[in-house]
Amino acid sequence: MADIHTPLLSIIVPVKDEEEAVGPFVTRVAPILQGICGQDWEILFVDDGSTDATMAAIIIANQREPRIRARAETGDAERARALGDV
Repeated sequence: MADIHTPLLSIIVPVKDEEEAVGPFVTRVAPILQGICGQDWEILFVDDGSTDATMAAIIIANQREPRIRARAETGDAERARALGDV
């Protein structure tokens, strides 16, 4: 069985209809995480049923930075925020 690496720092960001915010958020936060943790970090966007192109924006960010990840959820924002406790 392959080893699964858990990053030193994971930032979980609940989003809904935030297409315009994803790119600028990654642009500002990724260098800060790089300075703190080197390569050992991730940003996990939890999309709570966006009706715009939020997931497409996350995919574009992932193509530039593979430590950007996404999870699509259906339900309310509270459930998406609760994933931060897992």
